Amino acid sequence: KSKKFGLLIAISYLLYYPVHATIIADFHSVSLATTFILWAWYGLEKKKYVLTTCMMLLAWFTKENVPLVTAGMGFYFFFKGDRRYGGALFVVSGLWFLTVYKVIMPFFRGGEHFAESYYSSNILVNLQRLFSEGSFTYLYALLYPLLFIPLLAPQFLLLIAPEWMIILLSSNTNMRALQYHYTALLTPFIFIALIYGLKKIKSKRVLLSLLCMVLFVQVTT
Repeated sequence: KSKKFGLLIAISYLLYYPVHATIIADFHSVSLATTFILWAWYGLEKKKYVLTTCMMLLAWFTKENVPLVTAGMGFYFFFKGDRRYGGALFVVSGLWFLTVYKVIMPFFRGGEHFAESYYSSNILVNLQRLFSEGSFTYLYALLYPLLFIPLLAPQFLLLIAPEWMIILLSSNTNMRALQYHYTALLTPFIFIALIYGLKKIKSKRVLLSLLCMVLFVQVTT
């Protein structure tokens, strides 16, 4: 409830390198989902369900795995107390993902999703990829510009666990390169976690200092 801090967070969002990279990289429709998801979250917070539904539909049509992200949103708001809309969002998101991935795409493609070749069913291989140096470097690069403050509200990062797994378990290392569009579905939740993480800091002086440091780090890196 502070316009000053809200403005600083908005500036930080505009300075965030993955946002720039998503826009500058070859156009992919999922780049639009970042904005749609942020508006959908705002609609859920304010119980503006028409806005949320419109934004959710737009987001779904940007990429087939977006419903996995919105299912996480539904899960969160269901347990936050918005059981009717949150529960419906969780169920419908899951059904839409299965319909797109298992019915629509195979029908038009004439076979399995091309990206399935990126993944292994071997548990040891998956653990090796998940805990590799490349994975930790990727996470560091995402969170360092925000001074790791989103880790103060890890529940919002866990809501997109399927998206983290899609990226971290892939044999395609481009998916863990910040100069592409693969962060488009992570960015909204990283900043939601940033906001809720900052809410835990009660001192306005400390808050202002942290946000100024975030802006300094982003400008200089």
